[in-house]
Amino acid sequence: DTEAPGTPTQLSATAGSEQVLLTWSANTELDLAGYSVFRRISGETDFTEIATRLTETIYTDLGLTNDVTYEYQLTAIDRADNPSVATAPLPLTPNTKSPLDTSLF
Repeated sequence: DTEAPGTPTQLSATAGSEQVLLTWSANTELDLAGYSVFRRISGETDFTEIATRLTETIYTDLGLTNDVTYEYQLTAIDRADNPSVATAPLPLTPNTKSPLDTSLF
């Protein structure tokens, strides 16, 4: 199998204090193995993979620094380890005034 899955869609996020909650729509490929989440600090060149083979369409990135802008990308991975094209970078800035209710997690 050399065919990569489709790029995940509808990536959205909410910033909270020292955290970011990411959500996206599920891919429909039958051989989907999961999703990888990548992060970088705004202005940096390279993304770092922070989660791999997630089977849910939600991820909370904890332990962030408030008032620092982070950028996120997401890929889908199939069972043959073919990654999709990454989503466009999504910037977020956690801070103490963000609306994310941490009691939900």
